[in-house]
Amino acid sequence: MGLHADITQDIANAFDGELADAVKIASLVYLSSSYDVGTGEVSEIDTKVSTRGVIQPIDESMIDDEAVLRGDVAILILQDELTTKPKIDDFIASGLNRYHIYNITADPADVQWTMLGREI
Repeated sequence: MGLHADITQDIANAFDGELADAVKIASLVYLSSSYDVGTGEVSEIDTKVSTRGVIQPIDESMIDDEAVLRGDVAILILQDELTTKPKIDDFIASGLNRYHIYNITADPADVQWTMLGREI
């Protein structure tokens, strides 16, 4: 296995083991378009992609009360467990909570997405 696969497997194992209490079932929710050939109309629908990840409060040192607010969360999701690339203005839904994604980064090995979200 290559380094990417090794790291991905190690984190997936941690999600199943040591981090299992922190891992939440979630969905990436984004708008997609649907074209009706009969009417020629385009409609937007919510598309949901199931995944899992860790949702945690943002570290106090990152809060600046302008771009990053108290109550914002960091959402960590393995890239291999998400079938589409998240985008700014998508949502993460977990349980009764829904978070608007306003920042997305990938680690240097492209193993996980770290998203910053604000509950809506």
